[in-house]
Amino acid sequence: MKILWTLWCFFISRRRGRWKSRESLLRWQNKKVVNFLKKYVPLSPFYFSRFGILTFENWRQLPPVNKKIIMDNFAGANTLGITKEDAFAVAEQGETTRNFTGMLGKISVGLSSGTSGHRGFFLATPKERARYAGTVLGKLVPDLFRGGHRVALFLRSNNALYTNVENIFLKFKYFDLTHSLSSHVKDLGEFQPTLIVSPPSVLRQLAQEILAGKLIINPRKVLS
Repeated sequence: MKILWTLWCFFISRRRGRWKSRESLLRWQNKKVVNFLKKYVPLSPFYFSRFGILTFENWRQLPPVNKKIIMDNFAGANTLGITKEDAFAVAEQGETTRNFTGMLGKISVGLSSGTSGHRGFFLATPKERARYAGTVLGKLVPDLFRGGHRVALFLRSNNALYTNVENIFLKFKYFDLTHSLSSHVKDLGEFQPTLIVSPPSVLRQLAQEILAGKLIINPRKVLS
């Protein structure tokens, strides 16, 4: 079932983006937002109370939230009632052991990079992970079925959300940013990625390794 949903999202992502005008795109976006809110806001005590008497159609009038507000109201904000303490325990274990396979049941828990100074969590169900994989592949690897694709992902923390992109047409390899870049050069050269996803500072270091003749790779696409 997971692979079928992933493939469906892959094809859907390839078909979108052909609106005749900006107005038609905005109408489509607004319809999707309203339908989403009608389905999920009643399941989230935090957002349900935040809407108050405001209708879903007037969602643009809703006061904005930031990461601190969401973290302070984590259990009420997510639709599964998962507490911040439980999510933190899983995420912290992954950070400590560098094993990011831990979950809350079937829900994956990830940590944000913390570049704003405040690290946050994100949760993803199996269906959401499959949708993410299909959409990302559709946008970044349009010729997926030709095969031979290899994605190198440089991040501080891995998550099932990212590893879900691996399939029979694509290989995925996670490179842990808590380790020195020099320790990854050999593995990266052997992996020969066709797509690199990385923070800009790491891309700069990779470029320096290439210029120094220590790394020989020929990716088709690089994402900062």
